[in-house]
Amino acid sequence: MMEFFLSKFWALICGVLLLGVCAGSVLDLGRASEDRTEQVMLEELAREIDAACMGEGRSLHIIDLSERISGDEVIQLRHGSVWFMGEGKSYAKRLCCDPVLIDESNRALGLDGVITFMPALKMYVERYGNGTAEIRVQSAKVDATFFTASTNSLASSSSL
Repeated sequence: MMEFFLSKFWALICGVLLLGVCAGSVLDLGRASEDRTEQVMLEELAREIDAACMGEGRSLHIIDLSERISGDEVIQLRHGSVWFMGEGKSYAKRLCCDPVLIDESNRALGLDGVITFMPALKMYVERYGNGTAEIRVQSAKVDATFFTASTNSLASSSSL
């Protein structure tokens, strides 16, 4: 009777350990998948910034970051690179272009300048005809206010 009890006890212990190992590996796969998703998002953002900065002629490209980052995550632009930071992780991706960084007070930042983007901000990438590009930061609320004001003025002028 004692041998029967011990064999069932050891079988239970082995089963719990095996379940713990399997559950741990599944959780590690989930974390690895999340890390990979963030790295892919950063690569796509870097490609989008590079595409907006390079080319011929003048253009304005608006990148909404609210769909890409959330909560306490931030995107930082530094001289020639874009960074993703959040939850103790950080990833960097080098940019092919070297745009001029302009902060919210319309000051051009030097080589050591950093612009931090949170989910409520939009990134404006403006390319000029002479081959230079600027990246500005602007609040999404300000952008919506400008849009509403312009829509209201169009509506009022069309009713006259």
